[in-house]
Amino acid sequence: MSAIDNRKRHVGALMPGKFDLSASMMCAKLGELSAEVGRLEQAGVDSFHFDVMDGHFVPNLALSPATIAALRPASKLRFVAHLMVEDPAAFIRPMALAGCDEFVFHIEASRYPRRIKNEIEDSGMVAGIAINPATSISALESVADLPSATIMTVEPGFAGQDFIATSPERVNKARMLFGDSALIAADGHINPTTARLLAAAGANGFVCGTKSLFQSDHEVSVYAQALKALRAALSDSD
Repeated sequence: MSAIDNRKRHVGALMPGKFDLSASMMCAKLGELSAEVGRLEQAGVDSFHFDVMDGHFVPNLALSPATIAALRPASKLRFVAHLMVEDPAAFIRPMALAGCDEFVFHIEASRYPRRIKNEIEDSGMVAGIAINPATSISALESVADLPSATIMTVEPGFAGQDFIATSPERVNKARMLFGDSALIAADGHINPTTARLLAAAGANGFVCGTKSLFQSDHEVSVYAQALKALRAALSDSD
């Protein structure tokens, strides 16, 4: 069985009231990424989110297929590659071989998103779509059958930005477009307050970075406490 076939997993519909808390690995301690994966899994994250940046689509460089491949043996949890790149199709096979379970590409970087979707699925990964704050949610209509959509709640490319106030409204539009079974993830400035607002609007996935998980010491107990605070806030979001 090939590496691609062996890594085929599915997002799957989350049960009502359940949320996917995904650790943003660009915010982790980069010199200890393998150890960080272990600490975060022990603390209770649901998945790992890898931002891959090419310095063109966004003005930053981050992570790579080689990094993800090196970390794959450290966990059996879902690995999500978020491609903030100008040519996402060029990364499909490398990300599949690296062991990614889901490949999220930006609608802004895709002239033919249905073609990219098919190529991702043929590689054995789940296809997900992402959208920037300045792009209308209606741009996602042609791919509304995908099981996953990531709504950027900050401008892509850098950690620590301010939360964009219109994000809950955009999440709600995405939820209505994609339906109840989709994973609607929010990415950017996620903390207990913003997570509660976004969950009430329809989000059930959250990319956790410097405003929640990675604020102080890189220890299991610190991560566990941050996740506990997020889950407590989400339990009050109905």
